[in-house]
Amino acid sequence: MWKLVLLSIVLEMLRRIKVINLTASTIAFGDDEGCIKIWDTRQLCCCNSFNA
Repeated sequence: MWKLVLLSIVLEMLRRIKVINLTASTIAFGDDEGCIKIWDTRQLCCCNSFNA
């Protein structure tokens, strides 16, 4: 159940920000404040984040 909630939160975030598909299992997204996050789509977790 928690994975579905997390997935819905991530999908809502993805509608608002720029997304790049890095590999088959990772995506990167950035917001207007310059924060870039790398997500593992297999485990639904943030792998790394950067401030640009």
